[in-house]
Amino acid sequence: SSTADVLVGADGIFSRVRAQKLGDEPLSYLGVIVVLGICRGTSHELCKNKVFQVVDGENRMYAMPFTASPDGDGCIPPIDGFNAPVDAANAPGAMMWQLSFPVTEDEAKAFSVDPKALRDEALRRCGSWPEPVGELLAQTREDCMAGYPAYDRDMTPAHVLRGDASSLVTLIGDAAHPMSPFKGQGANQALLDAVHLARC
Repeated sequence: SSTADVLVGADGIFSRVRAQKLGDEPLSYLGVIVVLGICRGTSHELCKNKVFQVVDGENRMYAMPFTASPDGDGCIPPIDGFNAPVDAANAPGAMMWQLSFPVTEDEAKAFSVDPKALRDEALRRCGSWPEPVGELLAQTREDCMAGYPAYDRDMTPAHVLRGDASSLVTLIGDAAHPMSPFKGQGANQALLDAVHLARC
């Protein structure tokens, strides 16, 4: 235990602070699993400092560079493992991909603890898509991918989050207002929340 002047619950969608402050509110399963993977890219043009997305009406894959590109653009500098420096100047760097597809909540939970089944399902659904999708999926190791059931929560009225004006416990980010992961807004909103809270 510890003592502080204020407690800010910034502990995500499964927030323990929120559960203690507001009770055990249910999450809403969004009907899809989100699969993340990291692998070495390919020589395909779309793996050269590009972001691309492929959809077929049911399955969606988004991929982006995971290493710095020669022109200084890119995500992170080379590190051990997939981002280790390569000999040829034009050799492909690491790629991060995100695949989402509809499954029941029980199926999503089962996939999330079984990397082999998750990889097999990803290949079954998208392995025959135009390259480089199939190649990226095929060369991703099971220990370099993970799947998560996607959840959000109905918006909580602001007065419920504020509660007693004298309360020294508050929430930000997904603990306060969880969002689906498909627009990259969750972390951004948490940062905005933190700035707003600091100003208050």
